[in-house]
Amino acid sequence: MTDKKPSRAESARSGALALQRLLSQIITTPHAFVSDEALIGALKTQGALASLDRTVKTDDGHELKTAP
Repeated sequence: MTDKKPSRAESARSGALALQRLLSQIITTPHAFVSDEALIGALKTQGALASLDRTVKTDDGHELKTAP
């Protein structure tokens, strides 16, 4: 049996989708993130946002991971 790992393209795509979901959550409920200093710092530059390593829960219960 081989353990199929996602390709770099698949990892990048899922990481971008996770960032999109996170940013959507920030836009719709900013009060939930007001005390998150690491996230606020990451939002200040594109490089910091790209290197953000988070797990994002979607509305339907799935977990997505941002990829630095």
